[in-house]
Amino acid sequence: MKVMLAILCSVMLLFGGGCVIALGAFHVGAGGLTFIPLAIAVFNAIVLAAIFGWSNPWRPVFYMLAVADVIIAGGTIFAYLAYSANDTSVLPWALAMAVGFGLKGFLTWRYVSALRSKA
Repeated sequence: MKVMLAILCSVMLLFGGGCVIALGAFHVGAGGLTFIPLAIAVFNAIVLAAIFGWSNPWRPVFYMLAVADVIIAGGTIFAYLAYSANDTSVLPWALAMAVGFGLKGFLTWRYVSALRSKA
């Protein structure tokens, strides 16, 4: 569980950091929009730090990230159905993204539950 969560958090950290760079570099007027992927990148970094030995992680970050992941997974499916339902070439990518975020949200929730039961 920890290995899969670490891999998914690393991928999301790289993705979130790339989104921040892209939004900042290409859209000068992006403003507050850059804070969303930045916050997700920071939350994933905190989860990675906790996985690799940070002694006292702040648990609400785990819950916020798990809820954000599930919302993003649902939003991905909704966006696919709303905008690309006729284009079946997008379906595998939408499903992979939704499953990835959903799995990461579930694993994050399970990890923080395991931390709570240890304390």
